[in-house]
Amino acid sequence: KEKLIYLALDFLGKAQGTGLAAPGKYIGMEKAQVANCSFGASGEAVKPIIKKLVEGITHTTLTDAQLSTYVNYFLNKALDSMRENFISPAPNTLFVIAAGNDGTNNDVTPAVPANVKQDNTITVAATLARSRLASFSNYGETMVDIAAPGVGIRSTIPGNAYAMLSGTSQAAPYTLRNASTIARE
Repeated sequence: KEKLIYLALDFLGKAQGTGLAAPGKYIGMEKAQVANCSFGASGEAVKPIIKKLVEGITHTTLTDAQLSTYVNYFLNKALDSMRENFISPAPNTLFVIAAGNDGTNNDVTPAVPANVKQDNTITVAATLARSRLASFSNYGETMVDIAAPGVGIRSTIPGNAYAMLSGTSQAAPYTLRNASTIARE
């Protein structure tokens, strides 16, 4: 059963990156200077899925430690696939990646694609104004590169309208828009 679990996690992890292979190739082909990656999956988000999958295979209840092991395994497979299929085809593009909104440490529990570390990636946490980390923002001394305002950011929404939104998905484009100001501070 253990072998079947890891085969399933390998397949699902690889699918995370291969699903973005076409956009990665397109970004590289078009020679985009910057790509905003305000999307992803975190350990907290995938825990229920991995738990249901593994318990369905084993017909046993997982301990928290077992679940963490399987979640980290899956996320690391997804990171490898994301690096290979999405980021690597565009080596001259800067990928600005949202850190995630679980309030967890990306150094301990990976987030995808936030934990893809390449010369052309930057991972962004969210701050409340410019004073402190937002309570929901993922963080990490090694895996998160910078923090930018991500609370109450005026953002576009469907219907040619605007709304005040919060999240690392707001901080990532803020970083791009205000790169010269941030660099001076």
